[in-house]
Amino acid sequence: MKVLMSLFFYKDKGLFHFHIPKTGGVSVIQALLSAGASKEFEGTDNETGVRRGHLHLDDVEKKFPSYREYPQFTIIRNPWHRLCSEYAWKKGTSIFNHNFNRWVYLRLSKYKRNNYLDDNHFRPQLDFISPETNVFVVDYINYAQNWLCEYFDEEFYFQKLNQAKKYEYPNFDKILDKQSKTLFYEVYQDDIDFYSKQHSKYKELSCQ
Repeated sequence: MKVLMSLFFYKDKGLFHFHIPKTGGVSVIQALLSAGASKEFEGTDNETGVRRGHLHLDDVEKKFPSYREYPQFTIIRNPWHRLCSEYAWKKGTSIFNHNFNRWVYLRLSKYKRNNYLDDNHFRPQLDFISPETNVFVVDYINYAQNWLCEYFDEEFYFQKLNQAKKYEYPNFDKILDKQSKTLFYEVYQDDIDFYSKQHSKYKELSCQ
């Protein structure tokens, strides 16, 4: 059974992790636990039904305001890849066809009616990020790993866990119809812009 949490303690230091679903958070959690980190803020939130490790910023502010006492970090991902990964994980298939297009439209339509849908798995990533959050990009995960190692003065190793079968991401323009594309941009446009900026930043760092 997966254990999801947000607050870690190790070597007398605390660290708050905003675990955005489908961004590799389980690998981060397991690395910390394997090193001996303790954890708090577990279980399921009674009001929303969301596991506390997946609560977004507004709910964390209300239900666990002491998170501000600790450094914060999160990992983000290409919004399109994140949605494809959700489908492959939920459906257990890497076949993307007209059924995928219909799934995108139906799930995002339902998300607009219930933002807590599927344990916050469809909520935009920006909803999880405070101005003080250290943001890392999954494409350059070594920066997150190095940051954790430096903060705790310990070696951490991320392994790919809870991963769906390997697959090629489908072409956005070819697989989605106009209705689904419109809805995708409506829900994730801000995420797309934010991810693009963060990805460019880490790409430049990696070239230095």
